[in-house]
Amino acid sequence: MLYDRQAIDDGVAPLEGVDNITVSRAGDLFVCEDHDSTDGLDIGILTPDGEVARFLTATGPDHAGSELCGVVFDPSGTRLYVSSQRALGGDGAVYEVTGPFRAPPPDDPPPDDPPPDDPSPDDPPSPPDTVSPRFRLIAPRRVELPGFIRRGFEAWVGANEAATISAVVRAELVDRRPGASKEPTTHRLADVTKGTDRPTEVRLHLSPSDRVRRRLRGRPSVLATLGVEVTDEAGNRSSRSRPSA
Repeated sequence: MLYDRQAIDDGVAPLEGVDNITVSRAGDLFVCEDHDSTDGLDIGILTPDGEVARFLTATGPDHAGSELCGVVFDPSGTRLYVSSQRALGGDGAVYEVTGPFRAPPPDDPPPDDPPPDDPSPDDPPSPPDTVSPRFRLIAPRRVELPGFIRRGFEAWVGANEAATISAVVRAELVDRRPGASKEPTTHRLADVTKGTDRPTEVRLHLSPSDRVRRRLRGRPSVLATLGVEVTDEAGNRSSRSRPSA
């Protein structure tokens, strides 16, 4: 049992109608309340230390007859999203709340363990890192070619460790020059590489060069492939691809 409203003696319960719950990286519980309060719609927070407080309130006529639901964090844990289910006359709305939010506590060594000594020449070497990095890819399932030509598109990659992240967009195109083969060949439309020194989420903006834009203008829509490769500091690699354009 983490919370019992009836056990609060002063009669002022921060949480009145516990409904949707999500957990942050720091172990805080974010609770959407399901109640008919005329003062607004609330999200409460319950910390690992047992502190209960109101985190935010949505007020005003835009939220009449609605309720807050679906709290979720982005992969980096720095942005929170919540829906007002029937806001704006029934259409609903999604809100982004930027942090900073509390980070997870550090991994403390066991209290009885002495600090490690400097390795001696006789100590066996540490085993090599052979575990491939894990990552989450957030990217459009499909991007229309005219929009890709004008402004490109964005992908988000959340890696679980320090890594170099590379992304490339390729497509099968037919060479339209006179006398050229009509068999489609693979062309690189855009690429980008970024590095990070810690586990985090990286935004990748993929946009074609002017030369590629000229090549694509006037063509019918083509199916392109987005390929993402994540390489950790030990050289281990993970890759993923999906249709994109």
